[in-house]
Amino acid sequence: EIDNFIEIDHYDEATGEIWDAKMYSPGNLPDIFQIRSYSSLVEAGSFVDDAGVLKRATDVNYVFSEELAAQQAKAYLEIEGVSLWFIDDVGNLKKLN
Repeated sequence: EIDNFIEIDHYDEATGEIWDAKMYSPGNLPDIFQIRSYSSLVEAGSFVDDAGVLKRATDVNYVFSEELAAQQAKAYLEIEGVSLWFIDDVGNLKKLN
């Protein structure tokens, strides 16, 4: 159980996925505490939201504002089992392979 409050950018009720937007420029990395906190929610399979409602947690998705930033964060984030996405040049959401 996590005793700290974790602010989630977006939670998908239908899938149980946690989404976090990172508008970082290349070379900047997300906070490791946040990454590990999200990962621990998925490991536990659920969390209790701020209203006291039990929610399932199935995956963590980080969305970067550009492909280069997502590529540079890939090794850092994949260790924690998160999925990486980026916004392409025409505004489409794409999963980083």
